[in-house]
Amino acid sequence: MSDIRQSDQATYVCSISKTTKVHSQQLIVIVGPSALIIENVTPDNKIHGIERQDMTIKCTAVGGQPPPDTKLIILGSTYIGKQSAMFTFKPIRSNDGANVTCQAGYEGIKSYSLTTSANIHLKLKPVIDPFSLDTLSTEETKSFNVSCRSTGSRPAAAMNWFLEQQNITSNSTSQSKKESSTDKYTVTSYLRYSVDRRYNGQKLSCRAVNIAGFMEGSLTLNVKYAPGVIVENKTFSQTQSFRQINSTVDSNPLVNTCTWRHKSKYGENIRNFSDNNQILTLPLVPADQRYQDTGEYVCTGKNGINGINGQLKQTGSGYVISYAPPVITADNNDNSIQYGKFGSSTDIKVNVYSIAKYSNFRWYQINKVLLLSSKYITKEEPAIVKDVFHGVEVQLDGYRITLTIINLQEADFTNYTLRLNHDSQSVQHEVTLESASAPETPSNFTIISSSETSITVQWIPGHDGGQTQKFHIEYRIIGSSKWLLQEVQNSNQIYSRMVYTLTGFQDETSYELRMYAQNKFNQSQHTDIEAIQTLKSGIS
Repeated sequence: MSDIRQSDQATYVCSISKTTKVHSQQLIVIVGPSALIIENVTPDNKIHGIERQDMTIKCTAVGGQPPPDTKLIILGSTYIGKQSAMFTFKPIRSNDGANVTCQAGYEGIKSYSLTTSANIHLKLKPVIDPFSLDTLSTEETKSFNVSCRSTGSRPAAAMNWFLEQQNITSNSTSQSKKESSTDKYTVTSYLRYSVDRRYNGQKLSCRAVNIAGFMEGSLTLNVKYAPGVIVENKTFSQTQSFRQINSTVDSNPLVNTCTWRHKSKYGENIRNFSDNNQILTLPLVPADQRYQDTGEYVCTGKNGINGINGQLKQTGSGYVISYAPPVITADNNDNSIQYGKFGSSTDIKVNVYSIAKYSNFRWYQINKVLLLSSKYITKEEPAIVKDVFHGVEVQLDGYRITLTIINLQEADFTNYTLRLNHDSQSVQHEVTLESASAPETPSNFTIISSSETSITVQWIPGHDGGQTQKFHIEYRIIGSSKWLLQEVQNSNQIYSRMVYTLTGFQDETSYELRMYAQNKFNQSQHTDIEAIQTLKSGIS
């Protein structure tokens, strides 16, 4: 038979004459498929998928009678079906570019008339190049630079940076490069960032991500920072002889040493210590000097890293309070004698340092309690006082206790005692009040004799103002405006009068003389002026 048509399909019978044998044969006419289609093939003959995500490849024959056998050959395996063949799998990176072949025909006659093929084209997740080191070292005050690269991605990866859970991608820039032969991308990201000590030991991550997935690399931050020094505040009792002050030093690299010094509240440096441990043991001192341990204790450490303040040495300080009975401060030493003027009011002042504050105080006059009145008034007030701490004069927050005496009389110039009480202890300070009046003007100043070169005067001394007084005589040639001064030395006293002879005058010359008295506080008024002419010399 030739030019077989579908209408030729029938059962054909063959009989042999003169015999009874009959043979029949059914003729099936096969009409092959008209087309063969692989679903989802792009014009450039690619089947798109995503790495490690479900991908179905299906091949379908169009037409054919009877339904044709369809053979799908993929990744070394063959899948056969009637009219169509299908395979679902999760492609891996190595499947990218693999050939897919589809055939349609009839297995019974070993004939596959149609064949088509395509290539698998995957979206590939990025691959992160590992960091060369596991740790990134930086300093708290400096920015660091680090780069991260992903390769083999399709499409290009987005590069993200994370510091623990914090997204810091905005501090980075990225560059992308496409390989035209493979349609894959290499992306490099550059991060510039700075961290503080809180991030030491935390994880810095670089993540490359696209539709196919992501990959991440990470570094552990080693943040170097200058010491952070904390010194405890401490309070000591007077009876506590063993005294230690603790500090905490946080640094990277670690440092276990500390340079200590003791300062007053107002900044005076009191002492430096040779003990360089983080725990300072104070030197033992007598009980009555332990109050001098009060002040600011500064611990200084360094580890070679500059702090955020730009300094290599970092400090921390704590304040120590050492309880003690009231202390009469050193600035009272120059005030053991105080002065007032007769008939005027005066203040007797005593400076006190007291932690805790004294409970009460009293004034005594010649060992008798001084009863307060309108004449004797007292007050206390906070004041900055001065004392000596371990050999250094310092300013302190203390108290000033003042006794005001109104209308000073002779009996008021005497000894006064301030006594301060605290618990069962007391301290006291004595002050002598002396007169600070100017001396009276000498009276009865007269010239009693003269010679060619000397003049003898006399006077009656007035009240000395409560202090030792001296006498000064001034003289000048009549007509001259300049007074010459001579201090009285070795004068003679005749009854109530003082007599003194001045020498060095010119003969037959007229002079004017006057005098005044002086003590350590002031001088008296001048006496009236007396005049005399020296005698004529007998030499011719």
